[in-house]
Amino acid sequence: MQPGATTCTEDRIQHALDRCLHGLSLSRCSTSWSAGLCLNCWSLQELVSRDPGHFLILLEQILQKTREVQEKGTYDLLAPLALLFYSTVLCTPHFPPDSDLLLKAARTYHRFLTWPVPYCSISQELLTFIDAELKAPGITYQRLVRAEQGLPIRSHRSSTVTVLLLNPVEVQAEFLAVANKLSTPGHSPHSAYTTLLLHAFQATFGAHCDLPGLHGQLQSKSLAELEDIFTETAEAQELASGIGDAVEARQWLRARLQA
Repeated sequence: MQPGATTCTEDRIQHALDRCLHGLSLSRCSTSWSAGLCLNCWSLQELVSRDPGHFLILLEQILQKTREVQEKGTYDLLAPLALLFYSTVLCTPHFPPDSDLLLKAARTYHRFLTWPVPYCSISQELLTFIDAELKAPGITYQRLVRAEQGLPIRSHRSSTVTVLLLNPVEVQAEFLAVANKLSTPGHSPHSAYTTLLLHAFQATFGAHCDLPGLHGQLQSKSLAELEDIFTETAEAQELASGIGDAVEARQWLRARLQA
């Protein structure tokens, strides 16, 4: 392949990304969302999800677009690109040890700290996000799902409980239906623990992790055993995210999870 040439897959991902960004300029007469924009985003997600390596290709292209935004001063595209970067990192199964994508992303978004609000705030949030992912791969996804499924760990249990005392007779049926649905976890605790543990080990070890074998071992565990393993894993990730040096943090986390 000639230097600078791209593969068919890279071209398709680039085209899908361009379609997602098309029409988002504030200079256009209409700023309303359309079904076409949503379909473009879905098409990009479907294309990228076919192979783990596609996530890395998309991230590289998002960063290239972001650098172009910085060079041209096109403010209105920074937020959409930042959201695409954030969601793509969340979905990326594993970053290879020799990948410098997150480091390049940190350098890229650091340049936007001098931009006015809200762009500098967006960049600061992404830098915090990148720092955590460099130290404990996959930790943001873990935190989001833990909060969604109500799976607190010992060191992060909430000390505040809000209780609403309602008379069902005085509350609309639609409200009660939504409240009951929200109070019921979407997955069983056993399934949630298993999924999060598989994700944590894949994000940390990548291809070196025997996911089918690990899944079989986790399936044989009782709920109490799974909760203990999950708590130890989650707390190890949180401790790693607090270590100053990213390389040292990842090495410490791998050693802790292998123990």
